[in-house]
Amino acid sequence: MNWKKARSKFFLSLILMLTLLVTTSLFASQDFSEGASSRNFVFVDDVKVIVNGEEVYFDRPLLNAQNRLLIPLRSVGEALGAQFQWQEQSRTILMIDGENRVAMWPERYEVEVNNRLQRIDVAPIIEEGRTYVPLRFVSEIMGNKVDWIEASRSAFITSLNPRGTVPSPTHPTERMNEQSFINLQIGDTEEKVRRLVGEPARIDPGEYGYNWWIYNRNPAHLFMVGIGNGQVRAIFSSSESFSLQGVTIGSSYSAVEKTWPLRRSVNYPIAGGQIGFELTAEDLRTRPLIIEGNQALIFYIDRHGGNKVAGIMMMDVPSLFASQRYGYRISTRDRATFQQWEQRKGTNNSLAVAQAYERQVLDLTNAARWQALNDLEAHAFLSPSLSSMGRMSPRGAIEVKWHENMAQVARAHSQDMATHRFFNHTSPNTGTFSDRMKKSGVTYWHAGENLAMGQADAIDAHFGWINSLGHRENLLNPVYNNLGIGVVYGTDEKGRLLRYYTQNFITQ
Repeated sequence: MNWKKARSKFFLSLILMLTLLVTTSLFASQDFSEGASSRNFVFVDDVKVIVNGEEVYFDRPLLNAQNRLLIPLRSVGEALGAQFQWQEQSRTILMIDGENRVAMWPERYEVEVNNRLQRIDVAPIIEEGRTYVPLRFVSEIMGNKVDWIEASRSAFITSLNPRGTVPSPTHPTERMNEQSFINLQIGDTEEKVRRLVGEPARIDPGEYGYNWWIYNRNPAHLFMVGIGNGQVRAIFSSSESFSLQGVTIGSSYSAVEKTWPLRRSVNYPIAGGQIGFELTAEDLRTRPLIIEGNQALIFYIDRHGGNKVAGIMMMDVPSLFASQRYGYRISTRDRATFQQWEQRKGTNNSLAVAQAYERQVLDLTNAARWQALNDLEAHAFLSPSLSSMGRMSPRGAIEVKWHENMAQVARAHSQDMATHRFFNHTSPNTGTFSDRMKKSGVTYWHAGENLAMGQADAIDAHFGWINSLGHRENLLNPVYNNLGIGVVYGTDEKGRLLRYYTQNFITQ
């Protein structure tokens, strides 16, 4: 073999089939067409807002426009006790506080206070689907006193008639932990992880040289840290608090493009040559890859949710190579280097790992359902069309719960597909999904099934579903309240490892 021209090519195919049973999502028809602002502002994350002695915590950076502080509209309502409405036809932000009625408009320096027009020195801004309003103006119009202390970078708002404890979008302890996650880096020690964020809810075995430490106590702020050989090898999050060079969950695809060059071929230097990771056109659209030094970044894009970032993965390049998420080629003059990298493709395909993927699919599903609900609230405010979602409790009702009987049905179908090498909702052995549900003996009102095959792990499988309309409909449908998942290993005709994923949703 001529090692100067050594090449190794392997391309994983991502196959996604439409769901057999698709139930119309209760919130799919809600649509808001709020435009983006003209970027005459900067993000600030070093400012504190204190209302009646209580610090308010925000899940997004605040804005500084013309030396004026702007905060998210919903946070104003929660912190100051006012009611806010978004009137789509006139694109009006309506604030109601007792007898005061204030109308504001995005990008306009004119407001209407109790039917009288007046000018303000900074206009409301819509950025990435969130509406920001000037803190001083809305505070003072409600009769509050506002003091700015430069030394501590703090805005103090004091009311003569405090309305009780100020609710905050994020509990202080959770906010502290999220900030600690942001401070983690690839290569940090296991001890540092424990010191910064504490013990995980559980530790899952992994395939690619690290175990996942799962922090899922708040599904809206899911974090996963991959620990191998006592070091951080990978980090994943779908929390809005997670940020890389200003790109956060909810940032637009174009924001990623502006920060990093996105290419179909991404190279990593090795002794005597390089590894070229080859992205398909779909990869580039839904999970672009960036390599900086020994660190790989993957941005999972929600194409049907505004083409925005829905998940961020960081990992060292050896872990990326081991997972074989992308096609690749090795070009090197050094035979030992070639063999060393080829040997890193080995995986730990155990039953324990398959069961870990099942638990992670549940975590990712609940995180996505919270993310979808938050996105709707950010656009719709008090819209009656969200009444079905609004009736749900803040915790628990939007989440699906593990259903072991449905997990057994899902595992059996994944095993059937793996054993007989087919990929379909209809089995030559067990019939249709409806047939399997009848045989299970499980009572239900509604049911739906998602399938995936070949993805590297639960994260890739999840975002494959998110970017397929039929699968997405099932995954985000608030009608469902129970979920069973089955993950099974199999091989293709050439003996290459495949993973089969089945999601079975039901309403009981």
